[in-house]
Amino acid sequence: MAAAAPTADEFVKGNIHPNGVAVLTLDRPKALNAMNLDMDIKYKTFMDEWESDPRVKCVLVEGSSPRAFCAGMDIKGVVAEIQKDKNTPLVRKVLYALFFANYGFFLSFFFLLRVPFCCRYLYNCGIVVPDSLNACLNDNQYHSLSAGGDIKAITSKCQLSDMIKVFTAEYSLICKISEYKKPYVSLMDGITMGFGIGLSGHGRYRIVTERTLLAMPENGIGLFPDVGFSYIAAKSPGEGSVGNYLALTGKRISTPSDALFVGLGSHYVPSGNLVQLKEALLTITFSNDPHQDMKALLAEYGHDPKMESQLKLLLPQIISTFGPNKSVEEIIEKLKRHQLSADPKVFTSDHMSVTLYTVFIDLVLVFLWFPRFLFTVVEWANDALQGIGKGAPFSLCLTQNYFSRVGCAFGQISNELSTLSGVMKTEYRIALRSSLRNDFAEGVRAVLVDKDQKPKWNPSSLEEVDQSEVESLFKPLSPEVELSA
Repeated sequence: MAAAAPTADEFVKGNIHPNGVAVLTLDRPKALNAMNLDMDIKYKTFMDEWESDPRVKCVLVEGSSPRAFCAGMDIKGVVAEIQKDKNTPLVRKVLYALFFANYGFFLSFFFLLRVPFCCRYLYNCGIVVPDSLNACLNDNQYHSLSAGGDIKAITSKCQLSDMIKVFTAEYSLICKISEYKKPYVSLMDGITMGFGIGLSGHGRYRIVTERTLLAMPENGIGLFPDVGFSYIAAKSPGEGSVGNYLALTGKRISTPSDALFVGLGSHYVPSGNLVQLKEALLTITFSNDPHQDMKALLAEYGHDPKMESQLKLLLPQIISTFGPNKSVEEIIEKLKRHQLSADPKVFTSDHMSVTLYTVFIDLVLVFLWFPRFLFTVVEWANDALQGIGKGAPFSLCLTQNYFSRVGCAFGQISNELSTLSGVMKTEYRIALRSSLRNDFAEGVRAVLVDKDQKPKWNPSSLEEVDQSEVESLFKPLSPEVELSA
């Protein structure tokens, strides 16, 4: 008899310790703790229960192994659906998988197309439409949702309301974390990417180690950096320039100093101290102010990174290149000028700028005063261009547009994008629409299925991107479809 498939109960485990610390453990090591929708729901269920439980004083979130905290959304789950039927074209299979596995994405069909033509469109794509769906779509009373179609009637006939609930679990969970009243502590030890940053980056206590690896590489599969990263980016140094740089290039952060500088981490605790920190947390007697208790504990076990932030040293170049409202074309042109720069300056960890004539002396100092590093502007520009080159042109333009909007809204109370809840509502609109573009299917094919790393993006260049199409992704959905965190 075949073994039963693992469930969310096995992947997301919760336990309340006697002193009031609730520990949530992501235990899916073979998938680097990648989150599927059932896991999202289980995670949020724990959070909801513990928020109102008087026994719980603090929530600690961790991965079951030092290899990863959470590698993001379970994209491989989508790939598995694609590979089930090799005879079905990839694009069609991705759409089918998104409907049945990820839910909610299908709603964008109703928004982008007039509903009476949806079944014919799906039929032409080779997707079999259930009779119940045909029945509701063939009713002439339904119109485009962008014009306020009767989504309630559609959901009542097709049972789509449950699907919407499942799909919104990810974004509503992020909002829950950001607004959590009790101390929420993330041990971001190991790989922390995509939704992993969503689960940790919006909490109050974000502990990084020397093993932490952070990144938002979504442009490389034809999507965009979501999970509220634009909100984190807007608060990053250089009026959001550093966050823009990370979003457009997919640059990996692999040092505690950079993680703290960007704001993704709040405290650095060497991995060798994590066991002691956890033991202390599980035995502490909490006062009437658990936040003060948590701060005191982290002050005891936290450290200042030995190496200075590379991003901090490159901040002038990052600001001049990735500053607010710069187009992707302008960013690339600026990076190319840095590539050709004759400026021989070299950045070092003590803020010195030296000429090539003194490089030899500085290299000697590397061994006398460790850690210390050398990193030229040319090398940085080469690396940034390579990262941008991996992204889909449409995704790059969308990311630049979106992050500029959120950056400009920062601190403007009247602007919806000045709050995380407003940001997540906008991301929901963008995700519904952009996930059904061909670029996502092609990105999955190139990166995760065939692994040839040669995606054929459409459009294939920045010049071909239709800015009106980019703008259309931001338009509100009808009230019945909008995200309600």
